[in-house]
Amino acid sequence: MFKIGICDDNRELCNWLDQLIWEYGKQNKIQLDIEVFYSGEDLCNYIQTEDSFHLLFLDIELEDMDGIQVGDLIRNKLNDPDTEIVYISGEPEYAMELFNKHPLDFLIKPLKEDDIIAKVRQALDKWGRDSSFFYFKIGAETHRVKCHEILYFESNGRKINLTTSQGSFEFYGKLSEIKEQLPQQFLQIHKSFIVNFDKVVKYDRDFVTMNNDMVVKIGKTYRSEYEERVKKRAYNRGTQK
Repeated sequence: MFKIGICDDNRELCNWLDQLIWEYGKQNKIQLDIEVFYSGEDLCNYIQTEDSFHLLFLDIELEDMDGIQVGDLIRNKLNDPDTEIVYISGEPEYAMELFNKHPLDFLIKPLKEDDIIAKVRQALDKWGRDSSFFYFKIGAETHRVKCHEILYFESNGRKINLTTSQGSFEFYGKLSEIKEQLPQQFLQIHKSFIVNFDKVVKYDRDFVTMNNDMVVKIGKTYRSEYEERVKKRAYNRGTQK
């Protein structure tokens, strides 16, 4: 079940979004769980006691607790990097202020149907990738982690350090073999590192910064493929807006 939240103090807009997204799910045979909130306070009370959302359409100009404060709660206090947030506002100047909340996008009112559906599709595509698992052995026991929780793999001799948003694991293996098991959001950028591009928060010519502040250097052998991936990601983000 794909869970979507809508939060705006304009009830007419909420009803329009709810109906639009529900119709899209019905037409495409996608099971959607849609929850609507008319205040930031009600939304925050919900997400602190219930499961998080896969996708959240969040108005910025809320009276009691604004969308920026809600985003801060989600990202920093609840330590939730996975909920995809689409901020909506009538004021374009908020865009830079939202950068450190890592939103999926920022949409300006009046909203357009095509833009809303594009964001739903984008989040669904990512959710499809996130539902996959990586399997590995520690001794005789087989373990698995969700691919979307993985930040990077680091090779150290014959051992692999697997770092996730929940912790780290160490097992024997080779990056060359691990690489064949991973979905497309992963890329080897150094002889000792494979990173999850969805967890990169800063791209530079010589290194990337992961969302746990780990800095990984770009190896010369891998620079060309890395630069192509960065260009492709920038292009895709541009065309999806």
